[in-house]
Amino acid sequence: MGDSDSKPRCVFTPEVDQYFYQTPPSDGEIFLKIRENKGPGQVDIAKLWRLKLSSYKQKVLGTVERQSGLLEKLDQLRAFPGLWNGFQLGNIEKHLKLHTPEEVSHYLQHVHKTWQLITLDDPTIQKATDFQTVKRLELLAPAIFSADGAEVRRLISDGTLFPSVSAPSVRARIQDAMLQIVGLIPSITTFHQNMMLLSIVAKILRRHIVGDARSGSLRSAMMGCWQAPEKMLIEEAENSFYKLHFPPSFDLAYRQVFMSALRHFSRLSVVGPRCERGQSMNAAMVDDQYLAQFLRGAWKQGFRSVKIEATLAKLRDCLPPQAKVDPGAPSPEKALERRSGRPFSNSAAVLSSSFFLPNTFTAEQSEYPSTIFVLEDFMRSFFEGGSSEMRPIATASGG
Repeated sequence: MGDSDSKPRCVFTPEVDQYFYQTPPSDGEIFLKIRENKGPGQVDIAKLWRLKLSSYKQKVLGTVERQSGLLEKLDQLRAFPGLWNGFQLGNIEKHLKLHTPEEVSHYLQHVHKTWQLITLDDPTIQKATDFQTVKRLELLAPAIFSADGAEVRRLISDGTLFPSVSAPSVRARIQDAMLQIVGLIPSITTFHQNMMLLSIVAKILRRHIVGDARSGSLRSAMMGCWQAPEKMLIEEAENSFYKLHFPPSFDLAYRQVFMSALRHFSRLSVVGPRCERGQSMNAAMVDDQYLAQFLRGAWKQGFRSVKIEATLAKLRDCLPPQAKVDPGAPSPEKALERRSGRPFSNSAAVLSSSFFLPNTFTAEQSEYPSTIFVLEDFMRSFFEGGSSEMRPIATASGG
């Protein structure tokens, strides 16, 4: 065997076999290595990295590689190595089965834009983005909330963030950039966490509005069910709408029905909120009163389907659920675990009474984010970052 034949073995032995006696590499690290070694002459290296995945995860990876839009968004994030500890191929398959490519694309683009801003769009700083930096920054909102801003300043000062970036002037610029971030800082980990919540809502919309007849993405299926109403309606409280004097918008109607499903997800599905400490878990179930209320609201927004008509006919005598007592001023979401994924029960109570479009986009500076801010950030992340079309709603008056 000639020298040229032995070179590949010399190249990928240290690249691949360094983990033989160590903790196995993460899904994210394997994905990065496979994507790095996709050029001519690197196929064998990529194959060896692929073999480090289970047969199930190899199959999922193959599916991802055939999804050009998803692959493009993931490739954008390769510039930030510290994001990839949170990559979970097993969950990716669950996400793909939801058929929500638009929402997934928007969230991953949101991650990319945010980290571009944090790293000053500088490839050297991007490469210096380590796992610890990502872990300490994710879900902070430094521009609005004073506790989060103070945490960013402390982490920059003590060297926790971007430890390999030593120039004081550059670190000061990174801090300034982070203190401009209005929303919660996202990551691949928060993407997976929030996809779990999005999956609950997506299944509600599929089951109760779209039905089994329509294929394609959730958004396209919902658009196929939509007939523009005479006026654009904005829901300001449960069963209370006001008209806007501009043409009806599918995007606004879709967002509002999505928010309605999110408000009452534990009454429209079999998935309940997370338990507060010391609480026992209550069984979640579809409540006919809430289902009828939800579908009547969707009908007012212009959504029509065989599924809606059949369910409303069956529930025609269902009265609206009794109005709940206002839970009062919500506690701030201090713990980072409360800022992503399925809401906790106390947060879900606030959500069900207050999460309406006019109540969003009005965050005021305070110490910690509110429940409404967290869920508004969830919506903005999955729906193109909050379009200009939505921003005037916060100050619109009824009429």
